[in-house]
Amino acid sequence: MTSTRVAALAIALISMQFTAVAHAQDEPKGVRVKCFTNCSSATNPTLVEWGATAKQLEAQFPPPPPPAITVGVCPLHAYLPKRDEGLESCALPFGWTTDLGGVSIGAYEPSLTLYNGHFFQYTEQFNAGDELFGLLADIFDKSLGKATSADEIPMQNGYGAKWTARTKTWKTPHLTVRISEKVSTIDKGLLIITYEPLAPPVKAPTEGKAPF
Repeated sequence: MTSTRVAALAIALISMQFTAVAHAQDEPKGVRVKCFTNCSSATNPTLVEWGATAKQLEAQFPPPPPPAITVGVCPLHAYLPKRDEGLESCALPFGWTTDLGGVSIGAYEPSLTLYNGHFFQYTEQFNAGDELFGLLADIFDKSLGKATSADEIPMQNGYGAKWTARTKTWKTPHLTVRISEKVSTIDKGLLIITYEPLAPPVKAPTEGKAPF
């Protein structure tokens, strides 16, 4: 290999390394939330960083002043039942919601999920509606680029009412963002943000077999 080719290869490798580092630095470092009532944090809005421990969350979100609802919130370590080994969830204190700047989507009940003691997933419900779903989609399109996938699913309940459930997903090297609307109920949407490097490993599907 000539010296010119070696030099060109070295420059290309260095360029790839710098690009990878820059892209990693651009990845969101957590989820920004804000408080609109019963605020007890000195920082508002504040960033909930990926990998935060329960103790760090307790320091970041001290119990709100009475008579605020405090049952089940993260600072009290009143976690919901474990869904699987190493997984536990808790709700942010009443008054906190996703910080979308000056935009409101009627979001409520934000919760944090930890795996092996570290925060990796943020979940929050929002009011269903074409305008709000489109608003959220536009926000993530501008931040993360065009959605990786989008689906429309015909739905019908036991009373015969029909509607279309929609989902959109964005993926980066470390992040998965999914918004869904009217999937479980006709009046609710769901925002799920997952930091994949700290998420539990995906289990291989269990194969069934005949009982004889």
